[in-house]
Amino acid sequence: MKEQNRLRLLFVLLFTTVIIALGLVAIIIAMSMSLSQLRQENKLQNDKIWILQNKIDSLTPTYTEKQQKILEIVVGNPDIGKLIKTKPVLGGSWGVWSEKSVKFITEDRLLIIYDDGHLMGAMVVRAVNPVNIISWRVLWSTVF
Repeated sequence: MKEQNRLRLLFVLLFTTVIIALGLVAIIIAMSMSLSQLRQENKLQNDKIWILQNKIDSLTPTYTEKQQKILEIVVGNPDIGKLIKTKPVLGGSWGVWSEKSVKFITEDRLLIIYDDGHLMGAMVVRAVNPVNIISWRVLWSTVF
């Protein structure tokens, strides 16, 4: 009788172990498939990002030589403040800090967004002499 009970117990333990092992194998297979799917999805998303980045890069404006010179003069030039009638706040200075703040309307007319760290402003100017920012004519300006 004791021998039969031991065999039954051993059989139950063995059966339980096999069931647990099969469950673990199923979990591992499912995780492996999920990981594979995640890798595939990640690759698809990376491909989409790459395509979008190329589209964004193609939207980057191209400038004429004259416009490029104007950009180089405007961005970071402290003389921009000489074109602005409103005084900056708290002793600051007006500045244009990025090419993104300059939009060409025509070859020599541009919209410039500027700020002093507290206020922002915008102006439309005509670059009479591209190398001399002080000679530029302000056609319209506002501070907000």
